[in-house]
Amino acid sequence: MHSAANIAPDMVANFNFMSEDIRVAWLFPMMLRTHYWQPVFREFTKLIPNSTVFVGQWGGFAEGYQGTFELRVVDGVRPIVLKNHQNGEQYHSAFQWVPLSIMNELASAKPDVIFTTGFSAWTVCALLHKMAKPVRVIVLWDGCSVHIKSQTSLVRHLQRRAMAPFIDFVVSNMREGTEYMQSALGMPSTKVLAHPFQVADRSILDSSSCPHDFVSYRRPRFLFVGSIDARKGWRSLIEATRRLVKQGIDQFSVLFVGAGKEEQELRAQIADGLDHVAHHLGPIAYHCMASVYRNTDVFVFPTMDDVWGLVLVEAMTFGQPVICSKFAGAREMVAHAKNGFIVDPRDSESFAAYMAKFSENPSLVARFGAESRDLIAPFTPRQAAQVLADVALESQPRRKNTLCAGSQPTVGVYS
Repeated sequence: MHSAANIAPDMVANFNFMSEDIRVAWLFPMMLRTHYWQPVFREFTKLIPNSTVFVGQWGGFAEGYQGTFELRVVDGVRPIVLKNHQNGEQYHSAFQWVPLSIMNELASAKPDVIFTTGFSAWTVCALLHKMAKPVRVIVLWDGCSVHIKSQTSLVRHLQRRAMAPFIDFVVSNMREGTEYMQSALGMPSTKVLAHPFQVADRSILDSSSCPHDFVSYRRPRFLFVGSIDARKGWRSLIEATRRLVKQGIDQFSVLFVGAGKEEQELRAQIADGLDHVAHHLGPIAYHCMASVYRNTDVFVFPTMDDVWGLVLVEAMTFGQPVICSKFAGAREMVAHAKNGFIVDPRDSESFAAYMAKFSENPSLVARFGAESRDLIAPFTPRQAAQVLADVALESQPRRKNTLCAGSQPTVGVYS
């Protein structure tokens, strides 16, 4: 895997010259709730201006981002759901129906580099385009989860292995993602990079205030943000909360932000003896979340299965200590017993014990929170864009010698 470094100062002029000379296409089938990508696109476009984002379904621009990057919506893209997996309704066997017009779009754009996500039908289109044109295909791999590693069908695994040799580079949010690429798909270490690209931007989260008044909630305030469904582990947090109350510890609050098919059950659990400490705030708009993070103390991410976990990264950006599930890809951002704790959410005794530490020792909130802020500080949209721009430029053989003559690759890996 590539070693850590940034573009050296004496290479900046060459970088700027060459960035004007290449064309980049981004292929994203679904961008309905992905405002966090828009700051990265904006910063990337500053580095490589001739960039176009192609999307199948678009949720709209965040405030202030109109015109900061070129966007094209490809009509006719829709998800096709084939069946549910037996181990939970939250997983579906699905693919994106891609109209042939995407091939015409790529032919018209004439990209030198294509960024695409995972092993989707869009990636297949990118590889087909590569058969006809000299283009480099870079896959953005969110990360790995228990689901991806243990429940990937043999057919899908074989499809990925068949595609892997034709992919020029992979960037993953997490080390475990790059390890999967190497061990499961046989990609060489020289073609993979671990660096978070799904990162938080405070300005998008802070464009409006939250409608809730937090004054009545006891501190420390534990915060859960996510879908109210089994995979997100809300029951584990309720169980740990109940255990604390039974132990006579109730000088705290647990706030649930989100909506989902199990909302009614959550409210019933809260009504069953926990309504003095637990509260369901419902869904809150993305652009209002800064107010929520500022008015709560400890972020809890009890997920049973997440390839990454942007909400945890957001909470750390606002200086929150975290209690993170060992099943979350973003656990790699947590330093256990330094800025938070990594826990098996199924172990309610340990889960409750970690919560009790913050309740019994309030100074821990400030100390761990400062560590969170320091740990996450290097991972910004600007830095993510810089790393991806490095990868785009270094994937160009005819330009690589000019940028990196006599040097090792300049793309970075987080430590």
